[in-house]
Amino acid sequence: MDISAEVGNWGDHGLMGFALDPEFNANGLIYLLYVVDRRVLMNDNTIDADQGFNATIGRITRYATNTNASQELVTDLSTRVVLLGETRQTGIPILHDSHGLGTLAFAADGTLLASAGDGASYTGPDGGNMTGVTYHTQAITDGIIRTQEMWVLSVHK
Repeated sequence: MDISAEVGNWGDHGLMGFALDPEFNANGLIYLLYVVDRRVLMNDNTIDADQGFNATIGRITRYATNTNASQELVTDLSTRVVLLGETRQTGIPILHDSHGLGTLAFAADGTLLASAGDGASYTGPDGGNMTGVTYHTQAITDGIIRTQEMWVLSVHK
């Protein structure tokens, strides 16, 4: 299975999480958590190179697997279902080159859990709007986040 054209592979990003369904032996389902390459997200597949170091989203997808005639486990790409992040507005905002996504795991009750970071800078205190180190302005312009969702650190003297 190769989804590298869709995955944003820069900074601390890429394919971040992989989980087998708790009933994998019966249903063959797998789950992936990854950063979406910006050119795919913005529907501009004319650019060959990854568009890293820009605002984008995290996505969770599910695929079914099966065994082929050679007894190899293969992924059926036609079974792809986007569970989170089908659009710019429904993904996990990626606002910096780190602190984006975590991993996938299943709880004891079968609930799929996903972890995500804070989207802040790792180079020092992140004041959001005031520091300019994150991709928040681009994310607001692109509709990835709304201004109401932007954390603004206020410093009062």
